[in-house]
Amino acid sequence: MEAPTPDSTTLPPKELPSAGPRFRRYASIENHQLEAETVRTEGHAEGEWVVMEKVHGSNFCFLTDGSTVTGARRKALLAPGDKYYPGWEILLEMYTDRVLRAFQLLQEHYAAHPPPRRRLDDDGKLHQLYVYGELFGGMYPGLPTPPTQAHVQKGIYYSPTYDFFAFDLHDGHGYLDYDLAERIFQTAGFFYGEALLKGTFDECLAYPHEFTTTLPKRLGHPPLVGARYEGYKNLAEGTVIKPVRNAYFTNGSRVILKKKIDLYAEIIDIRKREPVKRDRNAKLGDDARLAQELEKLAGEGADVDVRWLCDEFERYVNANRLTAVVSKIGFEGEVRHRLRYKRGQLIGLLAKDALDDLLKRPEARARYDAVAQNKARKQIVTRRLNTLAARPVALFFDPPADDTTDVDNVNVDTPAADVSDTNEYVVTNM
Repeated sequence: MEAPTPDSTTLPPKELPSAGPRFRRYASIENHQLEAETVRTEGHAEGEWVVMEKVHGSNFCFLTDGSTVTGARRKALLAPGDKYYPGWEILLEMYTDRVLRAFQLLQEHYAAHPPPRRRLDDDGKLHQLYVYGELFGGMYPGLPTPPTQAHVQKGIYYSPTYDFFAFDLHDGHGYLDYDLAERIFQTAGFFYGEALLKGTFDECLAYPHEFTTTLPKRLGHPPLVGARYEGYKNLAEGTVIKPVRNAYFTNGSRVILKKKIDLYAEIIDIRKREPVKRDRNAKLGDDARLAQELEKLAGEGADVDVRWLCDEFERYVNANRLTAVVSKIGFEGEVRHRLRYKRGQLIGLLAKDALDDLLKRPEARARYDAVAQNKARKQIVTRRLNTLAARPVALFFDPPADDTTDVDNVNVDTPAADVSDTNEYVVTNM
């Protein structure tokens, strides 16, 4: 296999080697609105870029040391019997040989094309490989679905059974360049993110991100038929855009962007948003109380940052973001059953996800830090964030009329109670 040897400038700071593969969370992908200009100002717009379809599923990873293969979800390793998506172990059976083959192929490539020393462990050998991708499927109208499987994400139909969409390889020290990863995926027999376009950064950024998903056709499935699906476009979630040669921003984050269609966007233009059905269990007067508190702060000349943050929360807290948060935990039906009487934890997860995303913007971080210096102002912001998060969560559970959630007591700055046996879904300190 021939491919350009990755230059040391494309690698993040070297990490200490560990005994055997350890869990490594996949780097988050930023919205193109946030990072497109940074790509240009830091000089990453030069060179070739690639566009791939973004799959609406659940982040999944295969880890291997060359002899054993383990699965992982977004935030933790998986063990047999773990409550994730029912029957997820099928993926291990399907892909174990292919993952081991990918490890062997990368070993052979590094033997023929030695990478920079810092790309390998101290003994100069490859000891770990991470195959990142998306678990998808579980429903396709007109085709039978195994009773042990469930639709991974609603809204897009890919396949009646689970499958794995590979999109990145990581050797323990950095992500592989696209061309090398593609050759390994092809040779090892993976279903992977093929290039929809290769070109300049501007060409890839301008590539239409609203189109019918390509996956069913690639998998050999027939078009959707029947009166119910007449005119149904089965749109892709969007696109992922990245340089062919892997690169990193000066802050250490990876250069990779996503463009989602409005239907699945997690940052919403309030002017385009449809009226939201109010949670019938939400406290009456939340909005009125916020107005009164802002009016009081205005008298003190300190409401500008608070008002700005509260307005931005309206854009960042929504049902689409909740769907993404739930998918990181597992099967929607199982999550609904498991957390029905622990909804404060899900409110905390949604609030934290929205806040983390918002604070990636320097202006938001500066305003939030300023607000955090005053306890009263911070309480207003926290209460507003929790109130907004409680609404989609309540609709997710469809709680009985006498079931209420005290949003004032859900604090995004303190750990929430355990959501799973592994204690992985907690709200950490900001």
